[in-house]
Amino acid sequence: MKHLFVFSFLLLCCQATADWPQGGGPAGDFETIHEAPTHWSVVDEKNIAWRVTLPETGQSTPVITRGKVFFSTIKEVEGDAELANDIVAWCCDSKTGKVLWRREIKGKFPLRISGAFSDSSSPPAVCDGERVVFINASGTIACFDLDGVELWNRELLSVGRTLPLKFSARTMKRDSPTFSRLQLPLMDFFSISAPLLMTSAPERQIDCEGVS
Repeated sequence: MKHLFVFSFLLLCCQATADWPQGGGPAGDFETIHEAPTHWSVVDEKNIAWRVTLPETGQSTPVITRGKVFFSTIKEVEGDAELANDIVAWCCDSKTGKVLWRREIKGKFPLRISGAFSDSSSPPAVCDGERVVFINASGTIACFDLDGVELWNRELLSVGRTLPLKFSARTMKRDSPTFSRLQLPLMDFFSISAPLLMTSAPERQIDCEGVS
């Protein structure tokens, strides 16, 4: 399957040379001090900086740091597959759209493709200016340098609609229940973890009551 993935907001980021290093923006509040286009059209080529045709669908929010755009897609599937568990991490030049590198990130637990606004590719990447962390909601978190060299990789199950954010030198994210906890009451299902960006060590993990 072929899908057109368009970064319609890149005119803002390229002109203002502003980084958007995580899904919620620089401060995690979804705000920017720069002027942004309020109208765009792929058909009319209005406020579209560039476009890239991708081999498969993806739901992650693109993030930008140091002139590079990072996002993830589902690894290309055969036929009419409904489930997938592997994703592809992408890095493109923010001015031209040229693909700089791609890395496959495997996952253990299949999720429905584009299901309920969430799938294995949904969590946005997080950058700290030197490293970029990708989360495969099928059970893996992986860290690369900005040239695509893998620094670490560990199993960690996440919810698809998590919004990871950088806090100091940690990446904080909301976790799914581990499969050993599925018999617990619904109120015990979620936790927040904060692995260190440099080493992936589980610096903090907080169990949370309630479901968001």
